[in-house]
Amino acid sequence: MNVRGLNRMFSFDGYRIDKVTFSPEIVQVQLRLDRRKRLRCPGCDGKVRSEISEPRTARDMPFGPAVYALIMYPAIRIRCSHCRQQAWLSPPEIDSRRRVTLRLLRYAALLARDLPNTKAAALLGVGDTRLRSWDKAVLAEHLPKPDLDNIQFLMIDEKAIGKGHDYVTVVLNGESGELLHCHEGKKRNRSRLFLIS
Repeated sequence: MNVRGLNRMFSFDGYRIDKVTFSPEIVQVQLRLDRRKRLRCPGCDGKVRSEISEPRTARDMPFGPAVYALIMYPAIRIRCSHCRQQAWLSPPEIDSRRRVTLRLLRYAALLARDLPNTKAAALLGVGDTRLRSWDKAVLAEHLPKPDLDNIQFLMIDEKAIGKGHDYVTVVLNGESGELLHCHEGKKRNRSRLFLIS
């Protein structure tokens, strides 16, 4: 079977596809280092040498009927002879701390924008808490900082965010409705955190 376009679909800088395994529930993409590209230091961009390699896995977006797509790649620990930095190198398209691809994070944020968290999480096969943390990470990276100049008046409100007594205190610009601050809890000192900062 000749399948074209997988290199573009699973394109990771510095890596090449070694093998792709399909099943109804899961797609596994095995990557290997692209030996045509030299390893570079993330600090000074100098040439580095690799010390050890460690196999790692990251989740990717659903692929066809398969909810789980796994990217398996070798992470490389490098040592820079110029700046003496040691680091683990992974594909830049992967958030190695969360073990997911950046496109899955963006897709999860899009789903969370239009669907309730429980439904969006069920579509991706993750828990509500994990989906919220992914959404928060994307929003923190892409939303601009609030404009605190020329504010005429503030609106402070408490919103229930779950069953029981879970609340969040929000501070809004009274004219534009722009969210300026948000913090868990509903005590008076929560709004003081905004006024102090």
